[in-house]
Amino acid sequence: MSSITDRRASQRGQTLAIFAFGLIGILAVAALVFDVGQNLFDRRNKQDAADAAALAAARWLTTSTCKAAPSLAACPEAVDAATEIIQVHGYDPATEADINIPPDSTSAFSGARGHVQVTITSSRGSFFAGVLGLTSFRISAMGVAANIDGYSLPYSILALGDDCNKDGWVTGNGTVSIEGDVMASGDCNPPSEPLTFDGGALSVNIDGICASTGNIDYPPGYDPGVSGPYCDGGDQPDVDPVSDPLAGLQPPLVGGAAVPDPPKAPVVESGTIDNGNNKLQACPRQARAGTAANPHTCVIDPTASGTTEVRIYPGVYYGGLELAEGPTGKHLKVYMEPGVYYMAGGGFLLKAGAEVYTVDPGGTTYGAAGTSGIMVFNSHNPQDFADCESGVTGGVACARVFDVQNTATSTVKIRGYSGPVYTTLILFQDRRIGNQTPLPVKLSGNANLQVEGTFYLPEAAFEYTGNGSGEVLNAQVICETFKISGGGSLSIVYDPATALQLSGIGLVE
Repeated sequence: MSSITDRRASQRGQTLAIFAFGLIGILAVAALVFDVGQNLFDRRNKQDAADAAALAAARWLTTSTCKAAPSLAACPEAVDAATEIIQVHGYDPATEADINIPPDSTSAFSGARGHVQVTITSSRGSFFAGVLGLTSFRISAMGVAANIDGYSLPYSILALGDDCNKDGWVTGNGTVSIEGDVMASGDCNPPSEPLTFDGGALSVNIDGICASTGNIDYPPGYDPGVSGPYCDGGDQPDVDPVSDPLAGLQPPLVGGAAVPDPPKAPVVESGTIDNGNNKLQACPRQARAGTAANPHTCVIDPTASGTTEVRIYPGVYYGGLELAEGPTGKHLKVYMEPGVYYMAGGGFLLKAGAEVYTVDPGGTTYGAAGTSGIMVFNSHNPQDFADCESGVTGGVACARVFDVQNTATSTVKIRGYSGPVYTTLILFQDRRIGNQTPLPVKLSGNANLQVEGTFYLPEAAFEYTGNGSGEVLNAQVICETFKISGGGSLSIVYDPATALQLSGIGLVE
């Protein structure tokens, strides 16, 4: 009799144990259903509040004091607007919200002017997750908005590369003067030397800030206290990286109004063009013009003694464009009509000695700002894009370099695009060709080089060499890496009015 009682007591104990473990499982499922669901709900509410607060603040980022030196103190209207929206959504601005102008390192737009970041964070107790040891949850959401109407970047040169090994490199034995700030923005881990100055007799004067996400490397024995600083605005090593300001910019549309396919044929206004090997006929609208299916480089090369004048037009060049100075006594002068020049493979080459001007429609002299600009878009032939990327094919179907070989006998005056979307861009090198086909953009300058606008090379190196006297580049450069070298006197003049202008308002993160 007692054994039966004992068995029943044992069974009741087993049932109790099974129930206890089952209850834990039930509570775990409840935690998943109620607590995780509530977390998602809370985060959605915080995200809505952060986004709304950031947008409200962005409206005030273009006030004069805020635009000049963005900070919380300089942007009180923006802070007040964000604070009000945070309160409307039921959060305490003092304890549950952070406002940053410009954004901090937790944002992809860290340090970017014209941007505001709002982060809302709070904790709540758990419903059932306590049984699993989770007594509370901390929920956070971030919103970043931009109002960049009419902003110009402070950088004359911005390197976006991330290998942190001479992403920005100034070298040689000459004298280099640069206006504006210089930034090497690779995300260095571990820290290294993304911004480097070296050369046996290099003399550098930068009137802005030298900034780097890692160290700044100077030549051995350099002492800023003795020889003076390279950067008048000071050195800023180990700063947060700067995001690509044109990361969302798309290639121009082939065949649209801005990029005719085919373009008008070149017009020879005086002199004679070399048509050996059908060079001229490879140009648009000629008998053997380059097409997507059969690309040929358009070569413009004078044969007559004296000066040959040629006018070229925007549009798609299947196989690229080469402006080639003839032998001694045969000089080429090229007038580039305003618009977008799409190099569909083959690149853009200006050989030494030629004169090139961006002109007003029908003009023969360097055109005015706002009416005479051009942009070269350098890419593969769209029809062979996949093959070029995989390395299956080559030749003029695939991209080649943008190379301006300027000499003392040349005059090159190019103004950045004056139309919409690509305003002020001189060159936009297709980011899609960067990793598979590294194509450095090369400029060699002299005193007759005048280039006004912005080079945008998000996946390419920029190489500028000067060996003469008084060589000046009036341009801004946004690139993967840059190298400035030579043994002469070289200046980069940065004018925000002729460089990239950023515009737009809305959520960006």
